Amino acid sequence: MFEHSLDFGGSEFNFIYGKTPTVSYASTNSNNPILMALSMAKEEEYMGLWLHPQKATLLNIKTGDDVTLENCQSGQKAGIKAFVTEMVRPDTVFMSSSFGTENPLLKNSAGRGTALNKIVPYAVEPMVSGFRSQEFTVRVTK
Repeated sequence: MFEHSLDFGGSEFNFIYGKTPTVSYASTNSNNPILMALSMAKEEEYMGLWLHPQKATLLNIKTGDDVTLENCQSGQKAGIKAFVTEMVRPDTVFMSSSFGTENPLLKNSAGRGTALNKIVPYAVEPMVSGFRSQEFTVRVTK
């Protein structure tokens, strides 16, 4: 099914991120109480690290397990809950960029999810000054 899948072996993966429907299609503010309530109804899916069942089985990871996500290039680490799903390739993990704020003034969203900046290093592409936010692999451990 995934003919062009890379096999890093073990616990290393490509890393991708995106937004959840509640934040992407309605408001980019995750502190909105109505949108946060909708997001919490799908907390595992919206705030978890998506991991394909094939690799999850090999790593003995189940939905809801606490895992550590480590940037293989910079060494940055972040804790996150696992969400096992076939909606991502076996060689890739996905997380939402919509959550993880630590600002206590954001009463509805503070402390929910994992912040993307915990795992993405500050790296600017020198030719076009774009942000290199996906040019690394990550390791997932339980």
